[in-house]
Amino acid sequence: KATQYLSKYSLKSALRQFSELQTRISDLRDQLVPKKQFTFSLRKKESTKDQAEEEEEEDTDAPSNPSVAEKGKVVQTSKISGFSDRKNETLNLLAQKVELEDIQLSNLDCCKVYIPGCCSNVRISKLTNSQVHVGPVKASVFMNDCKHCVFSIACQQLRAHNTSKCTIYLHVTSRGIIEDCSKLQFAPYNYNYAGVDEHFMKIGFSNSPNNWDKIEDFNWLAQQSPNWSILPPDQRVTISDSYETH
Repeated sequence: KATQYLSKYSLKSALRQFSELQTRISDLRDQLVPKKQFTFSLRKKESTKDQAEEEEEEDTDAPSNPSVAEKGKVVQTSKISGFSDRKNETLNLLAQKVELEDIQLSNLDCCKVYIPGCCSNVRISKLTNSQVHVGPVKASVFMNDCKHCVFSIACQQLRAHNTSKCTIYLHVTSRGIIEDCSKLQFAPYNYNYAGVDEHFMKIGFSNSPNNWDKIEDFNWLAQQSPNWSILPPDQRVTISDSYETH
């Protein structure tokens, strides 16, 4: 509400700074998370030989988690689940595996992703020719560098950056934010899986407004953006579990 007291220039400047900060945080997180997943750290070495050997033995015998250590497998730590480096696959995460966890999807090509559960946050980067259908997200969805994709997303906040030629079926309680995007189409949320109503109630979305058609473009704050449009009703589909219907 405080934005009504700002000039258009001040508002645009503040929003752009916030967007740049959000993108920087996302880039740093993408750089840091894999390192955390693939590294087994040793405890600080003690001066005695026996303790040093014990530590080395501990590191050698440490069980490897294939869902973390192998490239292209399911990414799963104590707080983050998802998929990376996959092509031409159908990928699923069950509701009990993602409940109120963060989801990360990256480097997917020609994939279909189904996540019929409620999670905390979703980060999507470098997807091409793919579909992502996600149950209600408690907080935010951030997507970057996606092309020729279809998304089903329900969240409090959507932010899309450097994304083009995508269709987004959306339920958002705030206003969707886009920047440096082009040829995006929006329609109401369409993922109708078993339990979706219960999940909407669980995170408080049942009675919340859906602002799927109220999109703010950081590059076009003063007038209607040419970078997004409404998907015509006769072109919309409904996603039900792992298939779509018209």
